[in-house]
Amino acid sequence: MSDPNHIPLKIRFVIGKEPEREMAIWAEDMEEAKDFIHLSLRWAVKELQEPEGVAEIFNIETERKVGRMAVLFDESGPMVHEQWTWVSGEEKNPLH
Repeated sequence: MSDPNHIPLKIRFVIGKEPEREMAIWAEDMEEAKDFIHLSLRWAVKELQEPEGVAEIFNIETERKVGRMAVLFDESGPMVHEQWTWVSGEEKNPLH
């Protein structure tokens, strides 16, 4: 199935010590995809009470890795700190 106005993406993700999972989305552009992935990782990390979550993003049609994202929460001090990172490209290191 092809849609010229959207990018078909596969997201492979790991939240804390949970098993690796995959899902597919259609995104209008990579900014929309990054926003979706960031919010999804952030929600999953908080919901599962894990300190971190990571995701790799692939273009379904070309099977090329578009990038990877990590979300980290540090609740050890008086303030909760969130950090997230996006790395473009086909880095070959494992998710975690």
